[in-house]
Formats: sequence, C-alpha cells, structure tokens
Amino acid sequence: MTYADTSYTSRDLRRWVSDLVLSVPLRGHADPIEIAILIEHKSHRSRLLPFQLLTYVATGYRRQIKQRKKVSVIIPVVYFHGKHPWQLPQLTDYFPGLPEIFLPYIPVMAAEMLSLAEMSDAEINGITNGMLRAALLVQKNLNQNIIAIEELAKVINTLSKHTERNFSHQLFVYIFYAGNFNPEELTTFTNLIAPDMRTKNASFIDLALEKMQENAMKRERREGILEGESKGREKSRIEFAKRLLQRNLPIDDIADLTGLPEEQVRNISAEM
Repeated sequence: MTYADTSYTSRDLRRWVSDLVLSVPLRGHADPIEIAILIEHKSHRSRLLPFQLLTYVATGYRRQIKQRKKVSVIIPVVYFHGKHPWQLPQLTDYFPGLPEIFLPYIPVMAAEMLSLAEMSDAEINGITNGMLRAALLVQKNLNQNIIAIEELAKVINTLSKHTERNFSHQLFVYIFYAGNFNPEELTTFTNLIAPDMRTKNASFIDLALEKMQENAMKRERREGILEGESKGREKSRIEFAKRLLQRNLPIDDIADLTGLPEEQVRNISAEM
C-alpha cells in the first residue's frame, strides 16, 4: 500500500472534505485499486453526502483517465464527525415512489462510513500510515471544539519526514476551514510547526492570514454599521418620546409607543 500523492477534491468539494488516496495492490491482479480516505469537515449528517461522493468519484475517474491509460477502482472510506453511526443513503432513497422502470438510470453509490466518535486515541495512534493518523488526530481535536494549537502543531510536525507536499497542504486547508482560527492563533500555530513544513506551506499560510484579516475587517465594518444603525434608532425613539412628553402623555403610554423602558422615559422627562 502506497500513498498516491494525488487528490480528487474539486474546488467546490474542498469545504466539505479532505482526501488521502492510497494505492492498494490486489493479490492475483496486476492493477491496484485506490482507497480514497475522505475526512469530512461537517459535524452533522449531510443529506447531500451521496451526491457529493458521486461527484468526488466521478472527478477521480476523470483525472485518472487524463493522467494514465488504465483506471483504478476508487473505494470511498468516509471518516465523519457524527456521534452516532449511520449508513450512507442510497440515491434511490431520494426518489420515493419512482416507477421501477426508471431505477436503472439512478447510479449506485457505496462507501464505508466510520465515525471518529467511536474511535479512541489509542486506536488512531495505532494506524501505521502516518499521514492518515495525523489527519484523523487533527480532525478529532477540531471535532471536540478544542483549538489545541500545540497539539495540532505536534501532529503536523510528525509529517516532516514525509515529502508529499500535497498531503500536508490538505491538512493546512482542513485546519483553516474547520478550525476557526483567528489570525493571532494561526500565527502562533505556524510558529510552532517545523521550519520545513512552514516553508512547504508558506504561500497558503500567507493567503490564509490575508483572508482572515480581510474577513475580520469586513466583520468590524459590518458591526460598526449595525452599531450606527442601532444608535440612530435609539436617537429617533428618544426624540419621539420628547414630543410625546410635550403633549403630556402618560409615561407608560410613551414607553409602549416608543419601546423605551419607563425608567428611561422618566429620565428624559426630568432632563427637559
């Protein structure tokens, strides 16, 4: 079994999954098969999973055809965040009541579904493939909503002996999308990883930091706009309350009409 050093995730699929493709020889067969280890990013059961897997496998076969003459069977193995085991729905389940004559036109989609919640740290650490072990440890840390920066850095550093840039890059992409790091945390994380890993992923780290800072600025502007709008509404209610006070309306009626607390209306009245 060897690492294929390839990925079948398209741009649209990368927010859903990271993959690790292994080439596995078959006894008595000249051609190997490919085991696609898919690391799911979401923590809830996705109704779109069968369609996403169908897209993933189709992308894989297209790339195989483009890269070489023979195609290898792709078997998806999905590690997911769910707390409870579940079976992959069949595409026919999405078409209840469909006449049987149309069923041959619906693709059959199969995959092995494995829940990380049912795997102990000892089981994960017992996986001999260092890259898969690292990916699952990263996912489990993030799945528990613990931004364990030092632990994640240790996992990444175990990959420094591997030369496949594609895989370490996928882990960085996964951590970026699933870890909810802020710029300071990502900077701390990158300072803790081995220099060679930092060099391999320098362009992505720079892009991730730039994107995070851009999002932070957008969020601050949006919050500023909302705060300004809130202050504007508050000022309008106060002016309205003053006009009603000038007409000698009862305090409780003014509070009802303006949405201001009665105590605030009394304070406004005292200041007039």
